[in-house]
Amino acid sequence: MRKSFKKSLALVLAVLMLLSIAPMSLAVVDPSTCDHSYNLVEAKTPTHEEDGWVKHYRCPTCQSYFIKTEAGTFKMVTEAEVMLYAHTFSAKPAFVWTPKGKDYTAVAKFTCAVCERVTTIAAVVTSEVTKEATCAAPGETTYTATATLKNQTYTDTYKVPIESPEHEYYEVEATSPNCVSDGYQAHYACKNCDLIFKKVGSSYQQITLASITIKKADDPRLAGRTAHTDSGEVIRYSIKNGEKIAYDCTLGGFECKFCSYCEQEYGKKPLEKRSTHTDVHHNTVPATCTEDGMTAYNACSVCGYSANPGSIIEAQGHAPEMVRETESSCTVKGNIRYWKCSRCHVIGLDKDLTQILTDDIDPETGDVIKSVEEKFDELIALPTVGHDFKIVTIRHDAACTEDGNRAIYKCETCNQLAQQYIAKSSDPNVTTDEEIPDDAYFFNADSLKVTYKDNKTQARYYQDITKTADATLTKLGHNWVPDANPGSEGYVAPKCNKEGACTAFCPRCGSKTIQSIDKIPHQSKQMIKSVAPTCERGTYEIHICKVCGETYEIDIDNNVLGHRWSGQVSVIREATCTQEGLKGQACLNGCGKAMNGGTVLPKINHTTKPVKVEPTCTEDGYTGNECSMCHQVFDKKVLEKTGHKDDNKDAKCDKCGLILCDHICHKTDIFSKLVWFIARVWYQYLGLSPTCKCGLPHYNAPLTK
Repeated sequence: MRKSFKKSLALVLAVLMLLSIAPMSLAVVDPSTCDHSYNLVEAKTPTHEEDGWVKHYRCPTCQSYFIKTEAGTFKMVTEAEVMLYAHTFSAKPAFVWTPKGKDYTAVAKFTCAVCERVTTIAAVVTSEVTKEATCAAPGETTYTATATLKNQTYTDTYKVPIESPEHEYYEVEATSPNCVSDGYQAHYACKNCDLIFKKVGSSYQQITLASITIKKADDPRLAGRTAHTDSGEVIRYSIKNGEKIAYDCTLGGFECKFCSYCEQEYGKKPLEKRSTHTDVHHNTVPATCTEDGMTAYNACSVCGYSANPGSIIEAQGHAPEMVRETESSCTVKGNIRYWKCSRCHVIGLDKDLTQILTDDIDPETGDVIKSVEEKFDELIALPTVGHDFKIVTIRHDAACTEDGNRAIYKCETCNQLAQQYIAKSSDPNVTTDEEIPDDAYFFNADSLKVTYKDNKTQARYYQDITKTADATLTKLGHNWVPDANPGSEGYVAPKCNKEGACTAFCPRCGSKTIQSIDKIPHQSKQMIKSVAPTCERGTYEIHICKVCGETYEIDIDNNVLGHRWSGQVSVIREATCTQEGLKGQACLNGCGKAMNGGTVLPKINHTTKPVKVEPTCTEDGYTGNECSMCHQVFDKKVLEKTGHKDDNKDAKCDKCGLILCDHICHKTDIFSKLVWFIARVWYQYLGLSPTCKCGLPHYNAPLTK
């Protein structure tokens, strides 16, 4: 009886222990939404028979495990992190995989090496497609299970095959051999793999490429070819229901070139399939005289597809207008009668405009042999009659100090005024060489019976000045020739610190003037300093001139240091109220400059406060607002100086104490005091000058004789 009672008691205790440590299967609250409460579970040392655990906390609502951190907060952990397992488990658990829908789950089973007890832990499973399935071969998905026990992580993999998809067959048309490759018989290919097939009844049989190849080498015309001859034509097309159709970007397609030798397409490349057309509006194109137009429509900018194509507007034909014959003038060509289209302005020789003037083009080079303008001049235009010029103003050459004028001519036909430019001549007796303006026109002097200088004629150009009547030749200015010989008139020898002077003569008019002569170089007495190179200047020396005694600089080399930029933007010089600042990459040599000039920082505003300086006897005062940084005073108003005052008649300014009388009796230096002492005794003895000119007494009473 006692033994059965003990067994029953042990069984009850074991059940209570298991209920206190095992995860409760009755929990109905999700840990992520639970308002946790924390019950302390004291630590228990494991034995071989029983597991133990570390000190932790348990939420009675969701049965989650927690540990308390050093900061006093609660951290959720797994059961494995608090359990102290008593068993000695095998080195690697056995993973058991179970299908779950399209995926798999796994558990890790750990077996105790002592008692063979099995502990099962749910594993974390991830999956990855390690081999894509194709028509030619199946694929593979690899599942990886991860389980943790006693801080040790164990993994296992499970590979599941992916069935191959069925082939998607499409018909490939036969191709003939071309310049660079063999041809092929008609066959079928799969859209998803590289395999090719032939159709046998209702099924498809895989074949090799060699079995359908048409050898290029068997065609004598193509045997020696190694490259295509590009015709410049680009072909685009789409495939729909196995047939070529006009390129439609929503179906995708291909682009290729066309060989003019073997007359086959080549260089095929796929064109991206687009989800929708990109419609662009095309405005109405009016019809011209010779070409049809089109009404407005929308079309895809990629493939040209239009759901509502425009309608053709038929060409209008020419609208001829007769241009009457006109006579030529001095400068404007006339013309014979011709016809011109009022719409497109083409020119023709007949009223139906069947003989239209067009450019003659070289068919081989594409160059214009004869232009419409040239044909117009040849077939329709009449030559100008030219001016009938008569001179009205004789030419006067410009002098050094006076303007001249060109010869002015007047046309007796059209009254145009023109000034004459004389071009350079090969005749040695004619030296005139004027720059001819772009708008001047040429006439030969012989045809005008105009002569110049000793009856020597030259080609002359004329510029229309009807509006201005100005033919001024600007004065030439003097052509000074200096006479810098010592002893010549007005010669002053130059020095190293002072320019010299000499007389200059103008050979054209004989005038004279005084011109300066550059200073002569210094002569060094000694070098007083050598200055090291800087960022922008090489080494130079400072010398004393033994002639003038001044200092001067001599560049020794051009080995400038060059700037070394810091590579980091910083403020090089802070902006103040009187000077702009500078920001940028500073020069590490300390020159104060920034790379590429840097960024100028604007001046800051003045910080002012009211200020008042009282006037004195001799100086004005002022009021205003003074800047605390630069001490500049704004809104300054002058307070006039007060001047000296001597109300008490003591010969001193009542305000500043300055002695106002200049008599020696008021002097304070030792010598003046000594002189005045002797003089005052003498004055007092003689009774002279008892008072100063300022009214103060020199002495109280005369001395008794």
